[in-house]
Amino acid sequence: MWLDFFRQDFLPLGHNLHWQPALVWTQVAADTLLGLSFFIIAIGLLVFRRKRTDLRYPRLITLFSVFILLCGFNHCYRVYTVWIGSFGTHAILSGLTALVAFATAIGLLWIMPKALKIPSMRQLRQAMEAANNEKLERLELKARYDAEYNLRESANASPIGLMVIDSHGRISMANSASSDLFGYSPRELVGQTIDTVIDFNAASDTREALVTFFSPDIAVPTHLPECVAQGIHRSGNKIPVELKLVKREHTAGNQVYASVTDISERLAQQQQLQAINSRLERISSATHEGLWEWQVESGSLWWSPAFWQLLGYPREPSDISMSLWEAHIEPDHQAMFFTELERHITSGGVFDIEFLGVTVSRDLRWFRAHGKCVTCATSGAQLMCGTLEDIQQRKDMELSLSEKNQLLESIYTGTSYGVCVLDCTSDGQVLYKSINPAIAKALGVRPDELEGKSVLALAPDIMPVAIAEQVESRYQRCRQTGRPMSYIESFPIHGKPTWWKTSLYPLMNDLGEIYRIIGSSADVSDLKAAESKLAESESFLQTVVDLAICGLYIYDLSSETNTFVNQQYTKLTGYTKDDLNAIDDISSLFHPDEIDSINAQVEKALTLSGPSFLEMEYRFWHKDGYWIWCYAFDAVYERDERGRPKQLLGTFIDITQIKHYSEQLRSINEKHKKPALSDLDYQEI
Repeated sequence: MWLDFFRQDFLPLGHNLHWQPALVWTQVAADTLLGLSFFIIAIGLLVFRRKRTDLRYPRLITLFSVFILLCGFNHCYRVYTVWIGSFGTHAILSGLTALVAFATAIGLLWIMPKALKIPSMRQLRQAMEAANNEKLERLELKARYDAEYNLRESANASPIGLMVIDSHGRISMANSASSDLFGYSPRELVGQTIDTVIDFNAASDTREALVTFFSPDIAVPTHLPECVAQGIHRSGNKIPVELKLVKREHTAGNQVYASVTDISERLAQQQQLQAINSRLERISSATHEGLWEWQVESGSLWWSPAFWQLLGYPREPSDISMSLWEAHIEPDHQAMFFTELERHITSGGVFDIEFLGVTVSRDLRWFRAHGKCVTCATSGAQLMCGTLEDIQQRKDMELSLSEKNQLLESIYTGTSYGVCVLDCTSDGQVLYKSINPAIAKALGVRPDELEGKSVLALAPDIMPVAIAEQVESRYQRCRQTGRPMSYIESFPIHGKPTWWKTSLYPLMNDLGEIYRIIGSSADVSDLKAAESKLAESESFLQTVVDLAICGLYIYDLSSETNTFVNQQYTKLTGYTKDDLNAIDDISSLFHPDEIDSINAQVEKALTLSGPSFLEMEYRFWHKDGYWIWCYAFDAVYERDERGRPKQLLGTFIDITQIKHYSEQLRSINEKHKKPALSDLDYQEI
């Protein structure tokens, strides 16, 4: 049955036209022209679809092309059936064309609602104008974003914490230094209230000023000078910080710009200095020695409290000078005193003189002045430092008690920082794009003078060539490694040596290339100078203790060991600190006849409060194998939190010769049966 479709013995179409030439050729010409037209339309649609890859409905175009192409084949086959009666094949071709036509109609009906939504030319023009405006806005926003990004990265590169607080007291921006300081990530810190990281209640001195400053009613613009407050770490630990606050008007309300600096290290140094000063005062009060310092060139003179108390002053004199000291020297001893002082200044050595002094109450007492010239490492000035000791008892009994110390200088530390932006060019150079006023002030240049120049442009007028090359090498290393750098370096600016703490932070573009470096530097010259002075003061304190003429020791009651003995202690007894601590029972070194009295005196010293001293005499076994007589002062040196004695401080001198001399006098008196010497006679002897 299906084979009948392909039979060609049907009557041809020309037979129906009675083979009239006009009808036949008109039908042939029309079908041929229609078929050719359909072929051209179908091929044109296919070419158009291939060229226009952005068409929204390409499959519908293809379906139309196939439909029209089949129509062309259908008309061409009709020409064939004019002479050949192959109507079965023509029927199959017509059916296939009908199916494609129906599918095309369905596709057209399905796409028609969507096609109607395609904008017109007017709408397209309006959309293009809106797109152009949006593009301009995006470019403007990108420029603002780039500016804000550079500012934000500059802030993140700063070693000092920077924050912005809105009118509701919430943190709207925080740099990396702030996040690291308080233990938050930058995203976690943003949105927190300011009292989350700053404890206003802990700042008793500045609490009212801080609360008033953050009040929305305060007039702007305004600023709050440097103030110290307690920062709150995420872990709950308190951090001492220094705040600088500025309030400015903003479109979203008043905003506060805050810089936060961790001052833990500075406070630790101050506490260390206070501890050294307290130790100096305790030792000075324990030994009853006065300290003095004389600036030889300027004539300025300083006395410690113990010094003017030895002279009988109830409070510190207002006009301390060398002439005041001269007034407290007995006239017959003044020439000797100042002759020895001049000799020491010109010839060196140690200034050591005993003289008769006059107290405020006009009493005559013997004093011993001890000193030495030194050169200040920082200023180069010539200083004479020493001690004043009341040796009236030693003149009475050849007994002396002294101790020397030095009052440390205060260390001043400060920080300053600057920010610079450097461009990394394609030819390998690192050039300044901009520098802030802090760096410009430090270098002595205008900010625009370095734009587009490398650090080598600063040499040799501002810094040496070698130093400029060193800084350039650090910039290049940061660019090559692509990692942040932080370091401290020293170099002279305009001939003046300075120390700087510098941080470099590289920025990378989309291609992974370092195109910019954000640098920040803080001047830590004052901190370096303070560290040098602290080391010098500690060295001088040790020198003063070693120059004391009496033995000095500190005994720890809990461990029952000596924590400190000076050189004079070892010289008088022969024992070093390690020798003493190696002895199992330290009491074995004391004479058995004095053990009970010594223990009673020590127990009494432990019960006393305040700077009270106990005097005692006892015999002590010398390391070389003989007894020596000691005259000692003992007192509690340190107590624990509950007020219980913790350390005992003692000083002593060797009075063995005095004891022997007294025994000889007593023996002579008994031999000749003379009465005992009175105190006055003993003093004269």
